[in-house]
Amino acid sequence: MRTDPRLAHALHSGMLSDKVSLTASVFERAVARGEPLRPGRNLSFHELAPAVIFYRLLVLGENTDEAFLTHLVDEVLMPVLTSPSACPLPTTGTPGKAST
Repeated sequence: MRTDPRLAHALHSGMLSDKVSLTASVFERAVARGEPLRPGRNLSFHELAPAVIFYRLLVLGENTDEAFLTHLVDEVLMPVLTSPSACPLPTTGTPGKAST
């Protein structure tokens, strides 16, 4: 993608933009039901969840069964998404686009 602008554009405009808007609506519903999600943490979700899932599938060759997904949500994602950290999370600009 770094060397093929057309491939990068196709990925960013199709796959990533749909997921960003989908996740935003999921976060809005979670906050509305009282989940203690921290503002701005949905960007962390976009980076963490796919990385862990793709690593498990492609590198380890293991499946993503219900037990794994429960662990991912309860033990990894929720602590990050709800942490009252005093430090702001680093931003990389637009999700899915490399920083320069």
